[in-house]
Amino acid sequence: SGVYVSRSHQVLVLASPDFTGTVTKKLLLDLIQARIPIEIQSVAFAARQCTDEHLDEMRRLLTTAGQNLTRDEVLNSVNMAFHRQIALASGNTVLAQLLDVLQDLFTEEQRLILGIFGSRERDHQEHLSILTALEQREEPLAVEGMRTHLEGVQDAVQRWDPEHHPVASRRGKGFWASGDVAGVNGFLARQASTVLCADKAGYGAGTARTMIF
Repeated sequence: SGVYVSRSHQVLVLASPDFTGTVTKKLLLDLIQARIPIEIQSVAFAARQCTDEHLDEMRRLLTTAGQNLTRDEVLNSVNMAFHRQIALASGNTVLAQLLDVLQDLFTEEQRLILGIFGSRERDHQEHLSILTALEQREEPLAVEGMRTHLEGVQDAVQRWDPEHHPVASRRGKGFWASGDVAGVNGFLARQASTVLCADKAGYGAGTARTMIF
């Protein structure tokens, strides 16, 4: 189980999304903090080179999101598809696939974060602002919009008190209220990744090995 790096046609990074460890506040913060640099770089690249087709798909996704603000399951799926479309529009295969791994491995955590953030309308408006900046090819505005959006989510998770405001997990394991990282460490200790040692020419043939991280 875990995250695997290998080469299979155009797929460089694969996830085996069977994490069964304890979901903690620390894990949710780690997830958001990992997404911030990936998605800020993605939106910067996307502002430079996204196509009309990319923008049309983003607009379609956000229209669907706006029609489903009270349906969390649909909303979470569509919102993450919007973020993925930005990564695809960046033209950077590795950034797009790294985001895919985070989405695949932490699908349930993404849903829980939406529940913690709470304001579906605010979340939607921030997505629309990011899209507007991309349509105008305003890179600084798009970057600032993404940074503000994700840091706002991070702040909401940081303020969240799971003892007094629990959010149900479909895994049935619930949340640990403490900042204890034992659940996270237990998860990481069980994860294996296959690292492909690519040659200097790019993602070419190399020697694969497995390591714990």
